[in-house]
Amino acid sequence: MYLSGEHRIKSTPAKVRRQFENPETLKRTVPHAVSAYTNSSGKTIITVNSLRSEGEVVQYVYFVEPGETVNDFTIYWKPLDEKALFAEVAIHCTLRPDGDSTVVSFNANLEFLTEDHYLKEDKKNAVMLGITELLEEVADNMDKEQRPMTDQKSDLEEAVSKAEDAVTELEQEAEEAAVKGVWGGPQMWGWIALAVVIVVLLIFFR
Repeated sequence: MYLSGEHRIKSTPAKVRRQFENPETLKRTVPHAVSAYTNSSGKTIITVNSLRSEGEVVQYVYFVEPGETVNDFTIYWKPLDEKALFAEVAIHCTLRPDGDSTVVSFNANLEFLTEDHYLKEDKKNAVMLGITELLEEVADNMDKEQRPMTDQKSDLEEAVSKAEDAVTELEQEAEEAAVKGVWGGPQMWGWIALAVVIVVLLIFFR
């Protein structure tokens, strides 16, 4: 699945980019995260509670690959467990300074552990629209003037809570947009939205 967008943030490119590589921010931002740490190779290992099997956890590796310039890079999000719901997420980001703001452009390519016959092709556009609306809602909440750090923490927690609620709503709406298979169709679409939420929160929390 392909997603793209562009948003303006009142912050510098350096501050925006740092949030993509901060394991503490990742741990607080990724819904259902248990832990996040950077290994010796510079990649972040994130452990999350499984949504498919209660009491189990799934690990993902998250890392940023530099592009041609310091403001051009690609984020990768890959599972380390076969029981993960999505196979890979790749997000190419470009940061462009513009006055006292940074314009963030991104193109995301998401690959999921499913087969086409589990999905109703004619409903994919409807689900895509729901994800886009969710992205815009989170962006509106986070695209504000920079405030003291104490306020930022509470704002992030509030945004994460709202994002998780929105994902739950999208899962319910996706009942008519997916056919239940071994991967639990509607829940899979919830994870698609979850992946987008992770990206957006990392972009807009500065």
